[in-house]
Amino acid sequence: MKKLLLLLVIILQDLPLCAQINEVFSTPLPILKITTDEAEIPEEPPIPAEMGIVWHGEGNMNNSDDEANAFWSNINIDKRGYSSIYFFPKNGYAIETKDENGEDQDTSFLNFPTEEDWILHGPYSDKSLLRNVLAMHIANGMGNYNSRTRFVELMINNEYEGLYVMMEKIKRDENRLDIATLNEIDIEGDEFKILKDIDKNFDKINLLIIEFHDLQKNLSKIKNFIKKTRLKNIHINANNYSAVDKFGIPHVIEMTLINPKKFKIKNKKTNRNYPIKGLDFKNRKRGKEINITFS
Repeated sequence: MKKLLLLLVIILQDLPLCAQINEVFSTPLPILKITTDEAEIPEEPPIPAEMGIVWHGEGNMNNSDDEANAFWSNINIDKRGYSSIYFFPKNGYAIETKDENGEDQDTSFLNFPTEEDWILHGPYSDKSLLRNVLAMHIANGMGNYNSRTRFVELMINNEYEGLYVMMEKIKRDENRLDIATLNEIDIEGDEFKILKDIDKNFDKINLLIIEFHDLQKNLSKIKNFIKKTRLKNIHINANNYSAVDKFGIPHVIEMTLINPKKFKIKNKKTNRNYPIKGLDFKNRKRGKEINITFS
């Protein structure tokens, strides 16, 4: 950690405070050059462009008038974020690396693992410029995945845009967030037939969203499943397409269960009332909401 902080201090001391258009500057950081043929980068859709990197290695200076020597690629680019677009003069950007035919192409540069989706974060409101980078570095050091980062100087169409953070877009990938694919399987009408198979495949399940039908007839099966399963129920919602019976039991409920071996959760009874505003929505918009409480 001390080495990281010292490195950041040295980098910030050497950064140009302000570089005017067409002014040549030198920096110990990689210089990332994006060319759009003078087209303005929109919020969406992304536009084609080219990206090159000037980088002469650790300990060497890089000049803004140097040709890209460390990397070059076709890209698609657009603006990202909300505050950075509407309130800040320093925009953030989303980048996808492309081949000569405009197809997605996994690439590696500046010691990043190979991928195609990237983010250029402009730390405008954080005047230290360090907050996000430091937080991600600490998280990665604790053994949890977070975006790997690299400070860069950004130039767009030969105009200096300032200090940016090149970072990985968080996504499911073996080089990024290496988690199992969540498969969606339609089992409507057969959900009670697979209850035994769910626990047999406990170690393969991260999250399970299941809809139980005909509760009035199958209530004992559901109670038995909930009692025996090693999965933990974290959310429940009643489908309001059908009314409740005279005992207040809905016709259909939707449950979300997770594997406690793969997620850290507190094992306690909820004091929430369902549905949760802003999270649960009516299946039938004009139907009466079905409230669920736990005593």
